[in-house]
Amino acid sequence: QMVKRTEAANLHSVPTDCPQRDERMGWLNDMTVRIEQAIYNFDMSRFYHKYLADVYDTQDDQGRITDTAPYKVGGRPADPVSASYLLLAMKSYDFYGNREIIREYYPGLKAWVDYLRSRTKDGIMDYSYYGDWAPPAKFGVSGTSYGALSKDTPGDLISTGFLFHCSQMISRMAGILGHTEDVKNYDALSIATSSAFNRRFWDEKTGGYGSNNQSCNSFALVMGLAEGEKKARSIQSLVQNVIDHDYHLTTGNICTKYLLEALTENGRVDVAYKIATQKTYPSWGYMLEKGATTIWERWEYETGGSMNSHNHPMMGSIGSWFYKYLLGIKPDTNHPG
Repeated sequence: QMVKRTEAANLHSVPTDCPQRDERMGWLNDMTVRIEQAIYNFDMSRFYHKYLADVYDTQDDQGRITDTAPYKVGGRPADPVSASYLLLAMKSYDFYGNREIIREYYPGLKAWVDYLRSRTKDGIMDYSYYGDWAPPAKFGVSGTSYGALSKDTPGDLISTGFLFHCSQMISRMAGILGHTEDVKNYDALSIATSSAFNRRFWDEKTGGYGSNNQSCNSFALVMGLAEGEKKARSIQSLVQNVIDHDYHLTTGNICTKYLLEALTENGRVDVAYKIATQKTYPSWGYMLEKGATTIWERWEYETGGSMNSHNHPMMGSIGSWFYKYLLGIKPDTNHPG
């Protein structure tokens, strides 16, 4: 109910980040992890088709979109974490069978992926603004960006992983539309990006990705970047990290979604369930214990200063986990709609 109330309060033509302070903008990084949750709770078919037009309208002749749509603040180009541009089309197809949305926006979606590719060096994305935004305070970089930047999750790891994810999605869309040369092109990009990601971020010594924290390993697992022995070891490292933190999460807005999914999809739903049902900080249960009726912007109970929203959908991705894994309701991607 908290998740549903929060999302409903932020669906007014634009999927806003919060309804109460003088911001109320469509942040695309937040949308990356909101899209599925909203579909499970509401009929988003027409809303997403309209909002994809808003994102497309921000795109320039270099293929660059902006962090917010309609554009008000934030960067141009958007942070690569804004995979929501492609996810809006891909999930609309999977859940609603909307092939037209892919056909209509394919040129723009393709241009964004091509721009991201142009910003790589040795296969690694060369920029990141937000990454896994707003982890629990002690895992944030103090003194900058309200302490919301993760100090342990490399921004280029998140950016490069999303290039891989977007290249896979655009390849699939190309196949749906019959663009066989594009399929070959973006499949090759996926393979090259996966290789670069593993060369840069896999740590043989620790048996995990990046800093070997929850965010890095869960992200690599859900994106499909961890295979074979690397996959087995990163699952083991992920579970151990959760245990070391007494079954509490250490993730921000992006990787909280992937933490629960990585554990559940790899045979540790028991661990995911313990995280989901925690009542002490940091957790959703902690919010409830504090009297929350909607999802907060931070894991902390902030009542002053900036970044103190108590109605913020970005941490509500647990809503899709309930439907996908506890109820087992998922779209059949071979038979969309």
